[in-house]
Amino acid sequence: MLLSVRYDKFEDDSNGTAFDDNNVTYRLGAIYKVTPSISLYGQWADSYEPQGVGSQAQQAGGPFEPTTGEIIEGGVNAELFDETTLLRMAVYQIKRQNLLQNTGLDPEGDGIDNLAPVGEVTSDGIEIEVISDITPNWIMSVAYSYNDARITADNGGTTIRNSVGDKFANAPENQLGFWTRYQVPEWDLAFAFGGNYVDEQLSLSGQTVKSYFVADASITWEVENYSVLFRIDNLFDREYAESGFLSRTGHFPGNPRNGFVEFTYKW
Repeated sequence: MLLSVRYDKFEDDSNGTAFDDNNVTYRLGAIYKVTPSISLYGQWADSYEPQGVGSQAQQAGGPFEPTTGEIIEGGVNAELFDETTLLRMAVYQIKRQNLLQNTGLDPEGDGIDNLAPVGEVTSDGIEIEVISDITPNWIMSVAYSYNDARITADNGGTTIRNSVGDKFANAPENQLGFWTRYQVPEWDLAFAFGGNYVDEQLSLSGQTVKSYFVADASITWEVENYSVLFRIDNLFDREYAESGFLSRTGHFPGNPRNGFVEFTYKW
């Protein structure tokens, strides 16, 4: 059984006057080993996070109360097939209060859209991950997550764009990712390829943000203490929107194809 208590002290002078806000957060967890290769776990934790300095500005409708929340999670970790495969499964519920949302309104006429807190957002989800050594030189991982995020409480009257029961903006239900790496010891090379699929989302204005798939690839050369990594993100130069904002401003575009080289020396 694990128990931890964290004490935090926050100071915020974004409004010109400093104040102290003391808060204690808690975390409780337990792990039970069913067999040498299978273990069950569970945890509960709460959270406390002051709003960002920019969000506290009066021009944006601030100051706002901190974001708070809690998580309940349970799962299983299992080493299978002579410990060549690791399986992780988890179910969770996360509740967060006072997440800020852009209202699209500018009642002060200062050119800055006001923010408003969402009373509560509840996320119910499942995560599954499999990591396997297919051969001594070939590794593959696959991860899937399902997340149903909805507004479950109002904020007492301040106008926001979504109502209780609506899906939370920019929270895809389904995501799937994979990554595979193959080593060629004779050449001191490793080739990797992977990708991520993200389900469709809803923007702040209720518009549909289309689903997308983005692939990445890399080549690594490593000998003694030196290594060189060449990586390309968005390998097929897919045009896509990562998330949605307001109808008058459109969506946030994802990064186009780009690459980088990384040199590493270990001593």
